[in-house]
Amino acid sequence: GQVYLGIPFAFMIYNSYGIDMPRMLPLLIFALLWLNDSGAYIVGSLMGRHKMSPKISPKKTWEGFAGGVVITVAGASLLYAFCDVWFGMQQYGLGTWLLLAVSTCVFGTLGDLQESRIKRRYGFKDSGNWIPGHGGLLDRIDSFLFAYPVAFLIMFILSLIHI
Repeated sequence: GQVYLGIPFAFMIYNSYGIDMPRMLPLLIFALLWLNDSGAYIVGSLMGRHKMSPKISPKKTWEGFAGGVVITVAGASLLYAFCDVWFGMQQYGLGTWLLLAVSTCVFGTLGDLQESRIKRRYGFKDSGNWIPGHGGLLDRIDSFLFAYPVAFLIMFILSLIHI
C-alpha cells in the first residue's frame, strides 16, 4: 500500500517544489484519463466485442481501449492547441502531448485493471462507500496511481535533456 499510493503522491509533491516541470501536470493527467475513460466507455459500449481481461474486468474490451486512445489523442491535440499555456506546457511540442496521451491511456488502463484484480482477489465489489455507486474512492484514482508516475518520469527526463 505504501508503494501503491506513496510513489504517485511523492512525485506530485516533488513536482510542486521548484523543479523545471509543469505545475499543472497532475491536472493534465486527470483530464487525459477522463477523456480516455469516456472514450473507452462510449466505444466499448457501442462496438466492444473482444474482451481485454474477462476474469479481471469483464466489461473492458480492446475496441474500448482503442476508442479511448483515439479520443484521448484527439483531446490532447486540442488541449495542446488551445490550453498549453494554462497547463504550463508551452515549451513542449505536440509530440510530448501525444506521448503523454498514449502513455496515460496504457498505464491508466493497467492501473484500473490492477485495482480490479485486487478487488476480485479479496472478494469485495467496492473499495469504499465515500462515493456511492462509483466503486469507492480508489476507483476514482486507480488509473492515476499508475499513469501519473509514468507521465512524471517522461516530463522529468525531458526536463533533463531540455526538449
